[in-house]
Amino acid sequence: MFLRFGRLYPLHLATLLAFISVDLLQMLVPALNNLTANEPFAGPGQTPDYIVQNILLVHSFDFGKHLSFNWPSWSISAEFYTYLVFAVAILSFKNKVAWFNITASLLALVFLILFNENSIHATTNFGIIRCIYGFAAGAICWHIWSHQNSELMHKISKNTWSVIEAIVFLSVILFVALHGKTAFNLFAPVVFMLAVFVFSFESGIISNVLNKPLFRGLGKLSCSIYMNHAFIAGTLFFGITKVVENKMGVHLFSALQGKEKMGISLIQGDVLTFFYIIIVITLMWLHYSGQKMSKKIVSKRNNISRATSNKNIF
Repeated sequence: MFLRFGRLYPLHLATLLAFISVDLLQMLVPALNNLTANEPFAGPGQTPDYIVQNILLVHSFDFGKHLSFNWPSWSISAEFYTYLVFAVAILSFKNKVAWFNITASLLALVFLILFNENSIHATTNFGIIRCIYGFAAGAICWHIWSHQNSELMHKISKNTWSVIEAIVFLSVILFVALHGKTAFNLFAPVVFMLAVFVFSFESGIISNVLNKPLFRGLGKLSCSIYMNHAFIAGTLFFGITKVVENKMGVHLFSALQGKEKMGISLIQGDVLTFFYIIIVITLMWLHYSGQKMSKKIVSKRNNISRATSNKNIF
């Protein structure tokens, strides 16, 4: 739990502070107010009480009605306490923890049906229940894989694995496209459990493609991308686009369902989104490279320090 806290919390806190800093900067320099969609510390989910919830990692516990500041971080809140639940379960049930996983997933599903209007999309409103459901499904997937992986690896050919991967890949896309906003989305953890199970063998042609350096590199950046893309989109990219719109006199925003969206046409929106994705990946790559360089410098200094210390001893 300490290791996981050390992995999740610093990035969560840093991003939260970035959002707070922008609001403070707007208060100090009123001319910058138009760089974001709301007044400082006044937008939905951006009031001071939400700062406390974020610091305590409880913003998925139905304390507030809105996604707050770095809105994807609701899942960090949910998963951290989900880890605690399953740690207690492992200590309590030991060899029978598989039955706990099955029971937990079924109870979470029932809860979402009864109290979340037949939808998987629980976030601030007890998103931890959604997380328990998905985590339990993942644990069940591991139980099945650990008992069947060696047998299936020998029984199924490479060509067959490629066909299975293609079917599962298309099934996931169709499921999200057709049922992402219907009551069937409650079965998302089951669908993705199947996808994780199939691709864990890494035996088909799609797995071979995804094992290429480009995709493995994106995988290394995935956590940083997830935790920072909202800040980059809502603050940096939104602000830069606003400046371009104001200075050049071009229209880059349109109203959609009561919200200001980038792009006044589908093509323009796609072009802006493409540049946004490139900016996100580039910034996160620079961040990741900087971290690697810092670790090397620290490691080198430690080695020099140890070598010096050993020399003095002798």
